[in-house]
Amino acid sequence: MNRSHLSKLVAFIVGCLCIYAAYQYNQSSLYQVSGSIYGTSYNITSSKYINDQLNLQIKNELNRIDLIASNYKKASELSALNEHILSDPFTVSDDLTIILNKAIEINQLSPKYDITIGNKINQLGFGPATNVLKNIRTEYKPMQTKFSLSGNQLIKNENFLFDLSSIAKGYAVDQISKILDNEEKKDAVYDSALTMYLTPTIHEFDFDDAGGVTFTINYLAYIEDYFSQSSFDIFGSLSGEKIARNMTYDYFR
Repeated sequence: MNRSHLSKLVAFIVGCLCIYAAYQYNQSSLYQVSGSIYGTSYNITSSKYINDQLNLQIKNELNRIDLIASNYKKASELSALNEHILSDPFTVSDDLTIILNKAIEINQLSPKYDITIGNKINQLGFGPATNVLKNIRTEYKPMQTKFSLSGNQLIKNENFLFDLSSIAKGYAVDQISKILDNEEKKDAVYDSALTMYLTPTIHEFDFDDAGGVTFTINYLAYIEDYFSQSSFDIFGSLSGEKIARNMTYDYFR
């Protein structure tokens, strides 16, 4: 082996080692997204790369949910609901409706679970201390007697404060999981590769009143392993149903 071939071989091996080292580094790296929500902080750690667009999407979603279910933000939907007058319908958002219905479902299974004791939670220092109601009744009443929820309409029957800290965090986790799951599906599609061949079958042309010619070329689309088939559903199983497709190309002169 002469010196030129040897140097090329060494360069090739070094290049492969660099690529492998970079791959291993990326595989072992942890990517994080941090911020604040519900008066506390969050830290999302992933072994998969989180690009700037995904990072921003996660933060925007958590900020959106924070403005719905946080009792630490005066501008949140929950704060507006807590300040709303009694016996007057309040239209809640779809997100808050989902959270409230889940809380009602849990309360039916375990009556001690109660999202209407926000005032007591705040008094004990586990919520915003500035948000405490004075001179309210302290005797126990079942949660579902204090308010009614029909569709997106909520009516408060008692003077109390909602506190969703026990359930809203889980809702935020679910929403971020959906974003990450959707991102994984996108990656799976992007990582897939398929070569499709087109074979012209029938050529047609026609003249219009202005003298223009319209060409129609019908193509047979196939992949290498299924040349004998008229077409193949690339998202189906190999033994699945073959779906016929015609690809038409119109050329206007």
